[in-house]
Amino acid sequence: MELKKLCGKPRVIVIGAGISGLSAARRLYSSPAAARDWQITVLEASDRIGGRIFTSQFDTGEQIEIGATWIHGVEGSPIFDIAEKSGALHGDVPFECMDGFPEPPIVKAQGGVTVHSTIAHDVASLYRQLVDDVNDRRGEPPEVTAETLEHGDSGNLGSYLRRGFESFLGKQAATPAGVNAAELLLKQDNPSIASSGWNLRALQEGVFTIQENWERCVTAAESLHDLDLLAFNEYWEFPGEQITIGKGFSSVVQALAKSLPPDTIRFHKKVDKVVWTDVARTSASSGYPVQLHCEDGSTFEADHVIVTVSLGVLKAKALEEQQLFQPRLPDWKLDSIEKLGFGVVDKLFVLVEPPPDGSQHPNLQFIHKSQADADEDEVPRWMRKTHSLYPIHKKSNVLVAWFAGAEAKEMEKLSDEEIARGVQKTLAAFGDKRRVAGLGSQRHSGKVHVAHGCWNRNPLFLGSYSYVAVGSNGDDIDHLAAPVPRLSDSGPPLQLLFAGEATHRDQYSTTHGAYFSGQREADRLIQHYKFAS
Repeated sequence: MELKKLCGKPRVIVIGAGISGLSAARRLYSSPAAARDWQITVLEASDRIGGRIFTSQFDTGEQIEIGATWIHGVEGSPIFDIAEKSGALHGDVPFECMDGFPEPPIVKAQGGVTVHSTIAHDVASLYRQLVDDVNDRRGEPPEVTAETLEHGDSGNLGSYLRRGFESFLGKQAATPAGVNAAELLLKQDNPSIASSGWNLRALQEGVFTIQENWERCVTAAESLHDLDLLAFNEYWEFPGEQITIGKGFSSVVQALAKSLPPDTIRFHKKVDKVVWTDVARTSASSGYPVQLHCEDGSTFEADHVIVTVSLGVLKAKALEEQQLFQPRLPDWKLDSIEKLGFGVVDKLFVLVEPPPDGSQHPNLQFIHKSQADADEDEVPRWMRKTHSLYPIHKKSNVLVAWFAGAEAKEMEKLSDEEIARGVQKTLAAFGDKRRVAGLGSQRHSGKVHVAHGCWNRNPLFLGSYSYVAVGSNGDDIDHLAAPVPRLSDSGPPLQLLFAGEATHRDQYSTTHGAYFSGQREADRLIQHYKFAS
């Protein structure tokens, strides 16, 4: 880059007005280097800011989160700090999880069998301990890893967890007194358990599967066997309480956007092509090395582009024949884009009738029949890995369920009526007499009230968040985050920079990771110009 450009006004374009893009733009404007008067434009393809942060209002007037929901630890969290300083922690309307995590669960098996809380607690505690054992050895292989590899496993989280569960069952079988005590508890709650088709081991298996299905929603993996074990224990969260935001998660990105000069964000600007300069291409006649072509026919030129699109979009648009980037990204970058995992997680909200006895709705967890024994007339296929259904807050009649993978994709294709009937079938299959509002109800005039995410079908995201898949590792995240060209390559440096949750090595899949990645790329530019000066 010529010295006169370095002494001028660097032109930076950010693709995407999600939290990573807004974090990058704010960092540039608030840095000491802002005296250079950065020319910054944020191009947003949709009509709103936030990306995968999307606060909405349910038909009842209650606030829900279609996307990001929790601040994962408040101690040291910049997200918490922004929410606190902007007065967003406390809301004006009832909001999702305003009273914390749901109540301790009631665990039911299909057919209506109740699992005693002691039995459920023991298995759930085992699961948490197994996961904690991975996290407590952050950066080091768990002790069981070497053993699993010796037995032919591929070092994935699912195999590790299942080996731990099998060990638990083996130790239990060796202590008949403990088994007898658990079976007595089971019969205490279910006198007719012998004719139900369920037994202690099957129910313990079911409780463990509930935890696995929850983990699928936490990680966005289709299967826990898709998660690399060694990379899994690099992930970490801030300490302290995990909370939702009273005025909604969208209030955080709104606070970031307010810190930018007017007209920084340009809406309805979907970038179709990014033309950058490599050895085979010289800069445009304007002297700017990068050109961006938008779907509406407009074009922009820049010294640097911070790309914050999802990994799902990169997989679809950087690896296919109709390239988003011209020339193609280097092979080392494409390899990591291909190997890293990106999945879909959707939340479903549905209004049900109040319990007839005036009580609160429970946190109901489901033990489904095995796939071999499953009946479509009882529980629809897309509901069979749903782990729970609970009220969005203690006094609410709006229930929420989480879906991941194939079940989330199938749910996205259904009408509100089909979804409501599927939830009703599922409740009935578990002996629950509650009614979905609007299904044969005079109270709600035959209208069902449903809201849910459609992250997979949305072409601007093509999924929800990333994970480190078997066959990839943390180095692939670093490769994804690396700029193009690298400083050691020829051509104008730092033309394409990459941010977003998938580019943060130890806080991927979170808003924290997205926020920090935007700051990281802004700092990369700030340091570059400081050094070049």
